[in-house]
Amino acid sequence: MPEITPDVAWCIVRNNHSAIMKRPNCKSFSMEANNLKNIHSKKYNGFISKQTIGVDFTKGKRGVIVTHKTKKHSHMPAKNMARRLMRSSDQRIFRNIRLMTRGEKCRQDLEMTALARASTILKVQRRMLAGKNLPKKKKKGD
Repeated sequence: MPEITPDVAWCIVRNNHSAIMKRPNCKSFSMEANNLKNIHSKKYNGFISKQTIGVDFTKGKRGVIVTHKTKKHSHMPAKNMARRLMRSSDQRIFRNIRLMTRGEKCRQDLEMTALARASTILKVQRRMLAGKNLPKKKKKGD
């Protein structure tokens, strides 16, 4: 079975697909997985390219989930995404993302965008955890 090229696929889904968010007098956004900037464009699209990278937050504890497409199951959409949970220090997470983008697993042009998204997610999680650990204020008279 011949595969469709990313250019032809983008021409087909450019105007209409389920994850696009169109607003009047505003640029279009997209909510699909592996779209690092959530911008509706061919460069950041998560399901058209053969190599993609996605950075998402974890539920509960601090860390990020990095996902990328695998070559092994390229014709099986349910199996072609590999997910990796990273809960180590910030520097180690950034190093692992760099190593993934520099190898053959992901696109190199999205390296800085993936690092920026991971940094933002970790910063938000750090603020949320700091807010939970604050000491309770004492009432007057106690």
